[in-house]
Amino acid sequence: IIFTIFYLKENLKDKILVHCLIIGFTWGLDWSIIQLLFFDTFYSNNIEFLNLLINPETINLKFLLILTGILTGLGSTFCLYVPIHLVNKFKKSI
Repeated sequence: IIFTIFYLKENLKDKILVHCLIIGFTWGLDWSIIQLLFFDTFYSNNIEFLNLLINPETINLKFLLILTGILTGLGSTFCLYVPIHLVNKFKKSI
């Protein structure tokens, strides 16, 4: 994330939020796809946690993984955007 922040800061001058959204959601989607590809291994290694987290009959666990990936992507977006925005704002005030 730190390398990406420095790269975006140096190479983008406008529409930084849009680029951060694209990168963040791509990371979240990649994360979800990897977990879905290895879902059986993931489920067999985390069965106690998953059973405590949610009742398997109420929601599809694969859908939950995709939703978690989207939320992770949104979190990644803000982890990328906030430092870039703060540095740009700080440089403008100097």
